[in-house]
Amino acid sequence: MGWLSLSSTAIFGCLLALRRRPIEPFEPRWMWLSTLVAMGCIAGLGIGSCLFAVLLWTGAASRATVVAENIGLLLLAVLALRKLPPAAAQEPQRERRGSKAPWILPVCGLLAIVFLLSGWWFTTAASPHGDWDAFSIWNLRAKFLAGGGDSWRHAVSTGLQAHHLGASHPDYPLLLSGLIAQSWLASGRVDVAVPAAIGLVYALALVALTAGSIAWLRDEKAAWVGLLLLSGSELFASQIASQYADIPLACYVLATVALLAGAVERPAVTALIWAGLLAALGAWTKNEGLVFLLLAAIWCGWRAGRSSLFAFLAGAAPVLALVLFFKSWVAPATAGLFPKTLAEAFGKLSDPQRAWMILRAYATTLWELGPWWAHPIVLALIWVWAAGRVEPARRRQLAVAALPLAMLAADFMVYMVTVADLNWHLGTSVNRLWLQVWPSLVMSLLLLARPGTAQEAAPAGRPQVRRPAGRGGASARRIRR
Repeated sequence: MGWLSLSSTAIFGCLLALRRRPIEPFEPRWMWLSTLVAMGCIAGLGIGSCLFAVLLWTGAASRATVVAENIGLLLLAVLALRKLPPAAAQEPQRERRGSKAPWILPVCGLLAIVFLLSGWWFTTAASPHGDWDAFSIWNLRAKFLAGGGDSWRHAVSTGLQAHHLGASHPDYPLLLSGLIAQSWLASGRVDVAVPAAIGLVYALALVALTAGSIAWLRDEKAAWVGLLLLSGSELFASQIASQYADIPLACYVLATVALLAGAVERPAVTALIWAGLLAALGAWTKNEGLVFLLLAAIWCGWRAGRSSLFAFLAGAAPVLALVLFFKSWVAPATAGLFPKTLAEAFGKLSDPQRAWMILRAYATTLWELGPWWAHPIVLALIWVWAAGRVEPARRRQLAVAALPLAMLAADFMVYMVTVADLNWHLGTSVNRLWLQVWPSLVMSLLLLARPGTAQEAAPAGRPQVRRPAGRGGASARRIRR
């Protein structure tokens, strides 16, 4: 029953994505489907966590109600499956790409995924409870949430971890802990495999979203390159088995950024609603997600227009209401890591030594993404140079890079005013904050490259022939040299 709890929410989200497609069909078809499945999976898991929180706060959470919720979601999934558009309506409408990826790129991509899976397997076998934050924050809170009765209140108590707020974070949102607790409550036991499996699902979804988003906005070759750059980053690979909330947040950030980038050229109400939903689920994942939701709303209103902003906010509204209720009425009011007075805050902001320490930590994290001769950013820029710069008509999409960069700037300001020891704070969190935006930065870098088209795939020196359909079945020949 515990695994049914997770799979039912994931299946519901996947079929919802297939029914209400947030992205239009593109080639290759299988990559489009994998992108929809990944996007739907993380949306379904997030919605399931939200429903479980409502059951908790209304006092209705029990094994029976959780099972009933799962059955209801499965029935909705079956209903969505019956109403899927016919196969003809799902045929890709965008221009077919002529720059099909050579066989070496898919082979290397599959090998990278195998290495990621093996790394997760051996690390989880050695440390089944995850790293420090997993068993001191996320999994610990999940045990209280799954305890029944009013035991869930201990998960949001300032007494957690003997009042060490920096070690327990009782004000953190409950997406990850809620997912784990829902499965434990449904199964009636604490299974250490559940948080490990959730971490793997989100990691694979992040890989699929990275490749799929780039294939949608550019082409298949760049998609495989993006997959390899993400999979080869130690920043990502080392965190898959940690059971932290940073990879789930990276999924919601990347999916939102990709949908907003697509909305620059082709605004679609469905895509914007999905973007708002996924951004709000990021706010339900970690406090940093709240900042991202605000930044995404500002960006949407700035670049896509007022009507697009309304659609974005409509998608975010239900989950955002849940987050605001949690922050206002459930989570404890704690000072946390911020100054208590404006004078103290201004004193820290005016300290150049603090700024230098943060910049040095940022630069170190960026440098350690890979060896200098195979650094992901260098490889991405080489790819852009080889493929050529994107045409001016599509450069508006590059403005989406402002979102992950603004997230890093917001984190910089938090470090400037934190009351915690700055060396400790940077040493324990800066790499994970970069992880939250790194997939979005990879996508943004590859958006600089010019996509391959069917015309560009023609052999050099040979004419490109088009035969548009004419009246009465006749065809006209157009030669373009």
